Amino acid sequence: MSPKRESVSARVVVIGHPRAACDALARALAANGGDDLDVWGCFDSEASLNSADAPQSADVAVVLAPPSEVHRYLLALAEPRPTFLKAIVLCARPEDEDLVRWARTGIAGLAVGDPSLKDLPETLLSLARGALICDQGVAAALLQHISTIPQRAVTGGSGRNKLTRREREVAELICDGLSNKDIARVLVISMPTVKAHVHSILAKLNLNRRTDLIIGNTKGPI
Repeated sequence: MSPKRESVSARVVVIGHPRAACDALARALAANGGDDLDVWGCFDSEASLNSADAPQSADVAVVLAPPSEVHRYLLALAEPRPTFLKAIVLCARPEDEDLVRWARTGIAGLAVGDPSLKDLPETLLSLARGALICDQGVAAALLQHISTIPQRAVTGGSGRNKLTRREREVAELICDGLSNKDIARVLVISMPTVKAHVHSILAKLNLNRRTDLIIGNTKGPI
């Protein structure tokens, strides 16, 4: 006798743009997900997601957007709800730096390219059960990138002592996933000043890219 399949329902929201593509995906998931998937709707902006009509206790979010837009959607999902929710991103192959930024928001899965709709409902159920979803190509890229980080701890005392107070502020914002433009806005400084700080931070910590700083910061505060 075959073992009984675990029954776990997943409440799903789809967020991103273009809206037509998100609506089509939401309808397809509702039609193909059977009794296990409860598709609550599609949201095409941070405001709509956080409106009174948006679900506040979904289990899984499917983010369908160009790589350049994914991060803001993930932040909108994470900020108002510390326990909400497991997100999977469907997009073209992102840059390694984007992957790291997304991981810091709590992303639980990444499907590169055009995932099979046949497999997607089961993938969402796996996420609801606590699985992490990542294809081999993305995993290999992340491992390769991590292996290039200098062996010395970039966030230890010696590194911290090398940075000025303003450089530490900039470094913390970089690790929070902010772009140079966002950092300039938050700290009320010019873009050239931000770029100068970033260059100085990387030079002092002997790093090649800002992504190295983000990954290294998982070891502790700057």
